[in-house]
Amino acid sequence: MTAGNITTALRFIKGAKKKNGDWIIMELGDGQVAGLPDNADRSDFYKTLKDNMLQQFIY
Repeated sequence: MTAGNITTALRFIKGAKKKNGDWIIMELGDGQVAGLPDNADRSDFYKTLKDNMLQQFIY
């Protein structure tokens, strides 16, 4: 299955980096359940995401 096979306008692909450096698709969906849980600390989540993404480009 590819993302092109999903007929909705909104799609998401969740991936994970394995210990050996390869990437794998963990989940593929139409976006109906995408997002953080209601009780999530959104500020902390996005700060951590930003910090980790910046590290990928700095090092």
